[in-house]
Amino acid sequence: MAKIKAIVFDYDGVIVDSFPIVHTIYHRICAQFGKHCPLDFQDFKKVYGVSSQKFLTESGFTDEEKNQANLLFKKLILEHTPPFFPDIAEVIEVLAKTHTLFVVTANHMEEVVAKMNALGVVHCFKEIIGSQLAGPMKKVDPLKALLQNYHYASEEVVMIGDRDPDYIHAKEAGFLHVILVDYGWGYSKDKYPQKIPIKKPKDIVKAIAALER
Repeated sequence: MAKIKAIVFDYDGVIVDSFPIVHTIYHRICAQFGKHCPLDFQDFKKVYGVSSQKFLTESGFTDEEKNQANLLFKKLILEHTPPFFPDIAEVIEVLAKTHTLFVVTANHMEEVVAKMNALGVVHCFKEIIGSQLAGPMKKVDPLKALLQNYHYASEEVVMIGDRDPDYIHAKEAGFLHVILVDYGWGYSKDKYPQKIPIKKPKDIVKAIAALER
C-alpha cells in the first residue's frame, strides 16, 4: 500500500463538536425571522439534514432571508468556542509529525481559523480552507484543487469526515481513501461501511496506519 502523504480533516464533527452551538444559533435566528426551529437537538438534526441551506429552505426562509440568516450565523458563530472532541488535539499533533495535514470545511474561514488558533493546533496544518462567502461552500472544488496544487496522487491522501457528503465530495474530487468517524454528526453506515470503526478520535491513528500496511 502506498504511503499516505496528506490527511485532510473536516472541521465540524471531526475536530470540534459545534453542533449543539449550531442548534442554539439557528434557534435564535429562526426566532428573529419568525420561523420554527425544533427545541429538541435530535429533532433539529433530522430537520437540518445534510446542510444549513436545506434546513433554511425547509423552514420556509426566502432567498433574501437565507442571505440575511447566513450573515447573522457568520456573526454569531464567532461569539462561541466549540469544544474539542476528547484527545483530538493529541491525535492532530501525532499525525502532524509524519503527515502533511489540511482542513477543508464548508464552515466560514474566519470562524475556523479563529477557533483553531484558540484551540492551539493551527500550526499543525499546512493550509486551512473554508468558505469565504456568507453561505457555505461545496467541498468538491477545493478538494480537487488541493490534489492538483500539491501534486498528490489519489492514493496518497485521505479525507476524514463524519457525514455522507464528506464521502461523496471526496470521491468526486478523486480521493481513493475516505474515513468517516462515528462520533460526529453521523453517516449512512449501510452505504459507506468502514473497515475500522472510528468510535473515538484516537482510532483515526489506527485507521491511517491500517491504510499504510
